[in-house]
Amino acid sequence: MATLYRCIACNSTFDEHQPVCTGCFRVGQLLPVPRRSYAAADHQPGIATAKSLSRMTFHEIDQTVCPGLRLGVKSMVVIEGHSGKGKSSLAARLANSVAGPTVLSSVEESIGPALASRLARCGVRSEDFIIVSRASVDQIIQISIKAKAKVLVVDSVVEAVWRPEELRHALEIIPTLDLLLAVSQVNKAGEPLGRNALIHECDVQIHCAEMRWSLRKSRFQDLNGVGGDVLPPQAERGDE
Repeated sequence: MATLYRCIACNSTFDEHQPVCTGCFRVGQLLPVPRRSYAAADHQPGIATAKSLSRMTFHEIDQTVCPGLRLGVKSMVVIEGHSGKGKSSLAARLANSVAGPTVLSSVEESIGPALASRLARCGVRSEDFIIVSRASVDQIIQISIKAKAKVLVVDSVVEAVWRPEELRHALEIIPTLDLLLAVSQVNKAGEPLGRNALIHECDVQIHCAEMRWSLRKSRFQDLNGVGGDVLPPQAERGDE
């Protein structure tokens, strides 16, 4: 099996060994790790019609929790920030505000009271908001297809080891999926962990700091002045 090199300090990954991690600039922190085999979903063709492509170009997703944020159909959104600054909460609220079923792949937080408490503070109580833990890429794809998911949340892509190309491909092969939210930690330099391909691949990048969000990249609008609170004023703060 081919090998990756992962930095034990900031979790960045590299195809080749190097003495200094370019993610956190620490020396001697890279260790070899097995490269995960490609998911079976990678072998599924992406198929679209002219009509579906026109929807991607002209149709905007309706959402109610991020004023001023514009999202096109088939958007891949990266929500990044340091631990405890609101990225998971924002992802849950944003997904819950889009009409239709949501699948949350919860990797960092297992199904239990802590996750239930955070979702309650975010106002997430819908029967069609489905939480899945301990699932592979292929299992998440199949669950999303069965649920006819409109939104898929992967929290986090670092721990779940989703490749940027797999995230994009999920938007193609899950027929009903309109929005994919990828939650990512950042390193000490304030940049998302892992390869830069994640940011290059995404349509929208949202940064969370001190329970506020701001827009850092968008294919749909200008960035200036777009942002707000992660949680409504009455909600308890301090969640990730």
